[in-house]
Amino acid sequence: NGIQYAQLSISGIRDARANDQSQNQLFKLTHRGYTGVYANGDGAKGEIECPFDWYKAWVNDPLKAQQMAEMVTRRTIGVKCCPVAGIPEPTEEEEHEDIVELTHELNLQ
Repeated sequence: NGIQYAQLSISGIRDARANDQSQNQLFKLTHRGYTGVYANGDGAKGEIECPFDWYKAWVNDPLKAQQMAEMVTRRTIGVKCCPVAGIPEPTEEEEHEDIVELTHELNLQ
């Protein structure tokens, strides 16, 4: 298959989850704002509810999440400015569609 995987050790992952501070994304996503909440005297755990619609969509409707991501990134796997051998570049029409979409998104029309 064409998916790349990282070499990680289970002990390294467990150590990072228990001890990392700023790079502990799993903890931070489920304890958002914990330092400010704690400093303000409003508890010690932060906010647990996920405020990000994209993450909710990714879990419940992956196709919708993909479409949401493509609206702010790109719809093609290749880009003209950074070609990769074997990956198709977008057609002129696809590039134009992305520019029109981004112009609309940024209210530049």
